[in-house]
Amino acid sequence: MATGNKTVATAASPAAFIATVADERKRRDCRTLSKLMREVTGKKAVLGGGSFVGFGRYHYRSESGREGGRLMEGGSARE
Repeated sequence: MATGNKTVATAASPAAFIATVADERKRRDCRTLSKLMREVTGKKAVLGGGSFVGFGRYHYRSESGREGGRLMEGGSARE
């Protein structure tokens, strides 16, 4: 059974998501990394899959013919 891409961008706020990170140090680190990634990529942060903060998007097409869009760079604040 195929599953959908879990890093598809949503309309939810990445900053609001980061604000929900319980650990203060981890939350501060997420804000710092988000600022750095924005500066390096020149792209605005977007939230994908409810817990993946990404910067930039790209379209892909695999050899099997599957295609779609993904967030280019980023990571999850959830373990």
